[in-house]
Amino acid sequence: MPLTHQELGSMAGLSRETVTRLLSKFRREGLINQTSEHMVLHHPDKLEALYC
Repeated sequence: MPLTHQELGSMAGLSRETVTRLLSKFRREGLINQTSEHMVLHHPDKLEALYC
């Protein structure tokens, strides 16, 4: 399902800027891989533990 950073932010109650920063952080930490068409969560359990 294609979503923009703005749409992801609206779903999560975050600004577009915050979504962009978090996704960049997750890529640097190896938690996700993201291309223009796909996002792969490598460690969803770690993401859940960080933000739930």
